Amino acid sequence: MNKVRLFSIAAVIALSSFIAPQTASAYKYHVTLPNGTHATFDAKNSAEAVHYFREHYKEGVLMKRPNGGILDFQ
Repeated sequence: MNKVRLFSIAAVIALSSFIAPQTASAYKYHVTLPNGTHATFDAKNSAEAVHYFREHYKEGVLMKRPNGGILDFQ
């Protein structure tokens, strides 16, 4: 019985560590500016992120992830 309980706890911990990184960055959007600096902001969805990007940044690249997933550029 103790082995089953230990296995169950280990499985829950493993699954929670796998799911947490995906939900933690689901609403963060990244901007790379022409001078090489990066900015991050939160938005409810991709359409809101594009709208925010176009209003606040004159130049740059908007991405969903730090290393890819380009949404918009100016």
